[in-house]
Amino acid sequence: MTTRPLSEDEWELYREIRLRALADIPSAFGSTLERERGFTEADWRQRMRGPMVVVEEEGDPVAIGATFEDADGVTCVWGMWTEPTSRGRGHATAILHGLPG
Repeated sequence: MTTRPLSEDEWELYREIRLRALADIPSAFGSTLERERGFTEADWRQRMRGPMVVVEEEGDPVAIGATFEDADGVTCVWGMWTEPTSRGRGHATAILHGLPG
């Protein structure tokens, strides 16, 4: 398992993972697969402005998580998801350790 930050230039990778997450558990996120399929490159880049971490297994992205600061300056975790076949391997913990805050 490798954990690394995602840069805004990796928006296509983020899009791929996010759409897989929405297809897997649509009720877990405040959006829909249909809505986000229509996002532009600018939309995806905008969503990546906060810290974001991806977990890879043998080079394949299997988990993701990000943070943002709310209006009170509190760091909040959002968009955390792990591929169903990779769950139970500590990826969420790895993401939390890899994120600032």
